Amino acid sequence: MRKKGISVLCIAGLLVCRTPVFAASDDTIMESDLVQELEDSGALACLFIGESIWNDEENFDDVKENASEMILDFLEEGIDMEDMTSEDLISVIDYAYEIGCSSDVLSISLDIMEEDSKTCRDAVQEVFRQQAMKSRDEDYLLMETGRFPEAALTYKDDWYGERTDDERIELADSILDVLVNADVETDGYNGNTLAQALNDRYDQDAGDSVLYLAFDILEEQEHYVTVVESILACLAESY
Repeated sequence: MRKKGISVLCIAGLLVCRTPVFAASDDTIMESDLVQELEDSGALACLFIGESIWNDEENFDDVKENASEMILDFLEEGIDMEDMTSEDLISVIDYAYEIGCSSDVLSISLDIMEEDSKTCRDAVQEVFRQQAMKSRDEDYLLMETGRFPEAALTYKDDWYGERTDDERIELADSILDVLVNADVETDGYNGNTLAQALNDRYDQDAGDSVLYLAFDILEEQEHYVTVVESILACLAESY
């Protein structure tokens, strides 16, 4: 696995998506255009960066500096950032994780600016689903069946939220089913035990996604990068 460099996840920057001016009556077009805007701005991959990657500058060189500079460049186009510097933004995001925030870096930045982040995550999931069905690519369809995009964009609040215990177990089981089919070692975990392990991580204020934590629990962290690259490749085919 290539670890060095922010380019590992195709990270062009930590940018905030603006509210798109699209025809509200056409949800499909609106979602597709939003995903393209995220890609064009470099923000798309940032939806998959949680606390561990943000703080892992040994394996992801200068991720904080590069990302914070890019987010400020983007924000200054439509939001009054006053005199916020790259260092200021890094400090704010660091503090968010220090106090137990569980979210991706892009969503944290949107929340700081009191902008909508859920729209971005929902659009990515829906466009991935549409493109997987359209392309009929076996790998994309397998990831959709395993709900990988959903799991990669689900953090503590959504993991708990309105989900029941059975629904959390079902999501964990879906992930494991794909991994077993891909001959990834699952260490005897089942949906129930993996869901409980995820509960334990979130009870300790884990700042990473369900998918990232699942790979971490299974000690198969390198697969997270591969999955994210595949998700991004599928989305790129949609525009």
